[in-house]
Amino acid sequence: MNDSDSAADPAPGRPGRKLGPIAGHVSTSHRAWLEPTRTSYLTSGLTLADLSATVLLAKSKLSELLRGVGHYPRWEVIHRLSAELNIPNWPLHRLWAQAAMDLGKTRDWVERSTDGTTTVATARLGPPVSAYSRMCRGWYG
Repeated sequence: MNDSDSAADPAPGRPGRKLGPIAGHVSTSHRAWLEPTRTSYLTSGLTLADLSATVLLAKSKLSELLRGVGHYPRWEVIHRLSAELNIPNWPLHRLWAQAAMDLGKTRDWVERSTDGTTTVATARLGPPVSAYSRMCRGWYG
């Protein structure tokens, strides 16, 4: 088999049902974290069954979460999902919290939902660090 043969072969499919689209009613702020999370899932090669075993959530609930249907997920679930999909949780948490507030969740709900998870970086970068970051961004993209 040569390289041209392997390029013509379709990628192996995932077992089970295909993940449905994001629901039409999902807000822009909810999509801000949901779309990259879905992309990470879809490119990971993992199945909903794989995630279900490690995130400790039923496959049907994971499917709902990744389509934006059902109840808005608590941070503990998103935190476990981000760990499995290698998504940095600090920007994800900020986006998740903003979407929760936009949906009418209280700050108290957001804080209770975050209890028991890894501390999230919330401090602003000081001038020396932010200047260094801007400098490096120019070098690396």
